[in-house]
Amino acid sequence: MIQLLNQLSDIPNESYQGYVWYSDRVQPITLIDEHLPEWPGAADKHFVVEALLYDSKAQRSYQVVHTGRLIIQSFNWQQLPEEVVAEEHAYLPYRLDPRVAKLRFVRLWQPQADPYCDGAEVLRPVAWIFRGFDIAPQ
Repeated sequence: MIQLLNQLSDIPNESYQGYVWYSDRVQPITLIDEHLPEWPGAADKHFVVEALLYDSKAQRSYQVVHTGRLIIQSFNWQQLPEEVVAEEHAYLPYRLDPRVAKLRFVRLWQPQADPYCDGAEVLRPVAWIFRGFDIAPQ
């Protein structure tokens, strides 16, 4: 379901909805069905602070965060286990392109036995995944 990637170049250069936020920028680069910007190289003085990307054709989401080191996660929507409960949420954008009306996320819950509930299954959150934008009407 969730896979860790080693480097930014492991993310295919496909058409995405999402954003990439560089360390030297006040605002992120918003992608609305666009290909990725060029990733910074080792000699560059800026780096990716955060990126959320969704490829609707491949049904994949990517999350990149820099927490002192780069963490890159890939999520394949086609490998979603049957027992997982998906809960959709939409949020207002902040500092994104005005064409973006809302950001769509899906919270995933998985049943697990809980020792504090006499072993009964309870839903536990397992992931919070970006799933594209709602585009504002023109």
